Amino acid sequence: MDVCMWFGKGAEYAIERLGGRRLSKDEAKKLLDATEEAGLVHMSRNTTEDIDFLCNCDRWHCEVVSSVLKQPKPGWVFNSGFKPTFDPEHCTSCEICLGRCRQRP
Repeated sequence: MDVCMWFGKGAEYAIERLGGRRLSKDEAKKLLDATEEAGLVHMSRNTTEDIDFLCNCDRWHCEVVSSVLKQPKPGWVFNSGFKPTFDPEHCTSCEICLGRCRQRP
Protein backbone atom coordinates (compact mmCIF):
# COMPACT_ATOMS: atom_id res chain seq x y z
CA MET A 1 0.00 0.00 0.00
CA ASP A 2 1.00 3.60 -0.49
CA VAL A 3 3.64 2.90 -3.15
CA CYS A 4 1.91 3.90 -6.38
CA MET A 5 1.81 7.44 -7.72
CA TRP A 6 -0.69 9.28 -9.92
CA PHE A 7 0.01 12.55 -11.69
CA GLY A 8 -2.14 15.34 -13.11
CA LYS A 9 -5.93 14.99 -13.12
CA GLY A 10 -5.78 11.40 -11.87
CA ALA A 11 -3.81 12.55 -8.84
CA GLU A 12 -6.28 15.32 -8.09
CA TYR A 13 -9.15 12.82 -8.27
CA ALA A 14 -7.32 10.38 -5.95
CA ILE A 15 -6.59 13.14 -3.45
CA GLU A 16 -10.14 14.55 -3.47
CA ARG A 17 -12.12 11.30 -3.55
CA LEU A 18 -9.99 8.27 -2.77
CA GLY A 19 -7.95 9.38 0.23
CA GLY A 20 -4.74 9.91 -1.72
CA ARG A 21 -2.14 12.33 -0.46
CA ARG A 22 -0.02 14.94 -2.18
CA LEU A 23 3.76 14.39 -2.14
CA SER A 24 6.54 16.92 -2.55
CA LYS A 25 9.23 16.09 -5.12
CA ASP A 26 11.56 15.16 -2.28
CA GLU A 27 8.97 12.80 -0.76
CA ALA A 28 8.35 11.21 -4.17
CA LYS A 29 12.08 10.66 -4.71
CA LYS A 30 12.39 9.08 -1.25
CA LEU A 31 9.43 6.82 -2.01
CA LEU A 32 11.03 5.72 -5.29
CA ASP A 33 14.31 5.03 -3.50
CA ALA A 34 12.51 2.94 -0.88
CA THR A 35 10.56 0.94 -3.46
CA GLU A 36 13.76 0.35 -5.45
CA GLU A 37 15.52 -0.85 -2.30
CA ALA A 38 12.59 -3.21 -1.63
CA GLY A 39 12.92 -4.71 -5.12
CA LEU A 40 9.49 -3.62 -6.32
CA VAL A 41 8.56 -3.56 -10.01
CA HIS A 42 8.18 -0.04 -11.44
CA MET A 43 5.39 0.15 -14.02
CA SER A 44 3.93 2.90 -16.15
CA ARG A 45 2.41 3.21 -19.57
CA ASN A 46 4.82 3.23 -22.51
CA THR A 47 3.74 6.51 -24.07
CA THR A 48 5.17 9.64 -25.58
CA GLU A 49 2.41 11.59 -23.83
CA ASP A 50 2.60 12.67 -20.20
CA ILE A 51 2.94 9.83 -17.71
CA ASP A 52 -0.20 9.72 -15.57
CA PHE A 53 0.81 6.97 -13.12
CA LEU A 54 3.80 5.11 -11.76
CA CYS A 55 3.09 1.92 -9.88
CA ASN A 56 5.69 0.22 -7.71
CA CYS A 57 4.42 -3.28 -7.06
CA ASP A 58 5.62 -6.67 -5.88
CA ARG A 59 5.06 -10.05 -7.46
CA TRP A 60 2.93 -11.46 -4.63
CA HIS A 61 0.31 -8.78 -3.99
CA CYS A 62 -0.21 -7.02 -7.31
CA GLU A 63 -2.78 -8.63 -9.59
CA VAL A 64 -1.17 -7.13 -12.71
CA VAL A 65 2.35 -8.31 -11.86
CA SER A 66 1.31 -11.80 -10.74
CA SER A 67 -0.83 -12.38 -13.86
CA VAL A 68 1.96 -11.22 -16.20
CA LEU A 69 4.52 -13.41 -14.40
CA LYS A 70 2.29 -16.45 -15.08
CA GLN A 71 2.81 -15.93 -18.82
CA PRO A 72 5.45 -18.07 -20.57
CA LYS A 73 7.56 -15.01 -21.44
CA PRO A 74 6.77 -12.21 -18.96
CA GLY A 75 9.74 -10.20 -20.22
CA TRP A 76 7.80 -9.47 -23.39
CA VAL A 77 5.24 -7.53 -21.33
CA PHE A 78 7.56 -6.12 -18.67
CA ASN A 79 10.34 -4.81 -20.83
CA SER A 80 12.22 -1.64 -19.99
CA GLY A 81 14.52 -1.89 -22.98
CA PHE A 82 17.41 -2.69 -20.65
CA LYS A 83 18.93 -6.17 -20.74
CA PRO A 84 20.42 -7.52 -17.51
CA THR A 85 24.02 -8.61 -17.76
CA PHE A 86 26.44 -10.25 -15.37
CA ASP A 87 29.72 -8.47 -14.72
CA PRO A 88 31.97 -10.68 -12.57
CA GLU A 89 34.24 -7.71 -11.77
CA HIS A 90 31.36 -5.91 -10.00
CA CYS A 91 29.67 -8.94 -8.44
CA THR A 92 29.97 -9.17 -4.65
CA SER A 93 27.99 -12.45 -4.39
CA CYS A 94 25.27 -10.71 -2.38
CA GLU A 95 22.62 -12.76 -4.30
CA ILE A 96 20.09 -9.89 -4.30
CA CYS A 97 19.73 -10.41 -8.05
CA LEU A 98 18.55 -14.01 -7.52
CA GLY A 99 15.37 -12.88 -5.80
CA ARG A 100 14.73 -10.01 -8.19
CA CYS A 101 15.48 -11.56 -11.58
CA ARG A 102 12.33 -11.95 -13.68
CA GLN A 103 14.14 -14.12 -16.22
CA ARG A 104 14.82 -17.01 -13.85
CA PRO A 105 12.87 -20.22 -14.51
